[in-house]
Amino acid sequence: MNNNLIKLLINIKNSSFINKESIIIDYDSNALKILEILYNEGIIQSFKVHTNKIFVFLRYVNNRGLLHYFKIISKISNIVYLKYSDVCQLSNKRFILVLSTNKGFLTGGECKKYKLGGKLLFIC
Repeated sequence: MNNNLIKLLINIKNSSFINKESIIIDYDSNALKILEILYNEGIIQSFKVHTNKIFVFLRYVNNRGLLHYFKIISKISNIVYLKYSDVCQLSNKRFILVLSTNKGFLTGGECKKYKLGGKLLFIC
């Protein structure tokens, strides 16, 4: 996984632990795709794109961030690939898998729908 994506995800997680309302990150097309997934899954409140910055607004339930169980799986030194059958076994409603596939960044449910495997990036 790209260092910029790792920094983005860690920044979001740490900001949610200290109850920050929003964060500002530099524009990156991959970061935008990850933020769309997090928004569609209800993990972040919203995000806005300005010229070269992205404003991310975090979501809290009972004063607790929704990235409590967040864990980065694939790093530059250790890449984890999952087959379609592995995605079917791991994917459920308790947590969200985010994979990098040949169709872009997809959640575990979308990978099951398209019958794809890929590189497991992180779990929420």
